[in-house]
Amino acid sequence: MNERKKTKTISIRGLDNEIYRQLTIAAKEMGKTIGEVTNEAIKLYLTLIKGSESIARKLSTTIGTITKAFKEGLKETEIDIVRGLDELTISRKDLVSYGKPIAFMFIGKLKFDEDVDTNIFMKYVDSIISCNEVCIPKTLSKIIVGRRCRFVKKITVY
Repeated sequence: MNERKKTKTISIRGLDNEIYRQLTIAAKEMGKTIGEVTNEAIKLYLTLIKGSESIARKLSTTIGTITKAFKEGLKETEIDIVRGLDELTISRKDLVSYGKPIAFMFIGKLKFDEDVDTNIFMKYVDSIISCNEVCIPKTLSKIIVGRRCRFVKKITVY
């Protein structure tokens, strides 16, 4: 017997227009409906806030990618996540000694030291997602950094 999942029309008050626009674009790129992508996004968000990185990675591979940020990031064996901090400063030594790409998520203020150059940044910073402020030295290009950012409120140069 073919059972369909029950669906319900739901209105969401206070949804940011820009986020909805980006979600619409992502849904079209993936050939999915906005409802399907929204369900996937909510599932992933709930998984992330519950603190289970391994489940989030497995979920991201099984439900596909939700947006380009997750499409390019969160690969099970290649990327680790640093998240949920008020403030974090990252040096070249931090990135190189860890040795593999990192996604930075839900950080109030993320600062990269002056010794982090473009090559090191490109090699070890996979993505920066939902951070309030990203501070970069003047030697790093705002465009290069911006291409790794999703839902970042501000990039400042020092």
